[in-house]
Amino acid sequence: MEKRLQEFRDNCMELLLRFLWRQWSALGVAGYAETQDAWVVDPEALLIFSCTVCRHDQRLFDEIIDWLSANERFINIQRLRTIMKKENSQSDAALGAIAEYMTLKNPTPKWKRLAEVCKKKIAGSPPQNLFFMKSGNPLSVPGAKDEIFEKYGLIRNPVQNRGLSNPFPPKAPVTLLLQLRA
Repeated sequence: MEKRLQEFRDNCMELLLRFLWRQWSALGVAGYAETQDAWVVDPEALLIFSCTVCRHDQRLFDEIIDWLSANERFINIQRLRTIMKKENSQSDAALGAIAEYMTLKNPTPKWKRLAEVCKKKIAGSPPQNLFFMKSGNPLSVPGAKDEIFEKYGLIRNPVQNRGLSNPFPPKAPVTLLLQLRA
């Protein structure tokens, strides 16, 4: 019975990660997934959901940060905060670290305020590894640690943007919200 539950958990996680790869690839993340989905991607909801699920796929997590570096101006921070409150998000630490990372790229107050809000929510939380292996065990982090993520209680190696993500496709139906903001 326990083996079946583990298989079910692994299958669900694999399906969720495939879904996220499809969604982010449709927005311009450098990836292998092609999307044929007939819906508009909600970038703020996708980002919050990804901050939780992508802890099982470091490459996707880092590609999202890379994509945000190129497209951050199209993210509605107020809407992001509203969704976080309404859904009682469990991604505050990861989202806060990403927001602080974005302040290095764009020092406007929008990302700084989000980072501060997230930091207050997680104050006093014990440090934990950001990424997990397929088994669910924390992924060890030998060597250097990322200082920004450490401020938010998350242990990971330094973020390295590969610069492969593209601006969102301006004529793709899935990017309608981003098109309207542009």
